[in-house]
Amino acid sequence: MRKTATTDLPELVKSYLIKNGVNAITEGDVRMLKSFLEGEKIRPIYDDVNCKYRRRIDTTEATCELLKKAGLPFQQGNDAPRGGQLGTYLVRI
Repeated sequence: MRKTATTDLPELVKSYLIKNGVNAITEGDVRMLKSFLEGEKIRPIYDDVNCKYRRRIDTTEATCELLKKAGLPFQQGNDAPRGGQLGTYLVRI
């Protein structure tokens, strides 16, 4: 397995995904994949707060699909004390 510099990861990830049928990828997805490849936990569920309104955004299915298309092995877990939604994470195995 060849080691790559961090600056090369976005292009490599984009080219690999395009090869596997993903034609467009956002910069946010590139940042997420980059941190995933560096060994960080990904939190696919987060709160979007706007003044007095709050909504919970769950991107777990889309993130898992993207990781599968990229051919990256991952494990899903939950580290919240009582198993809450915001404790959901994806980590590279």
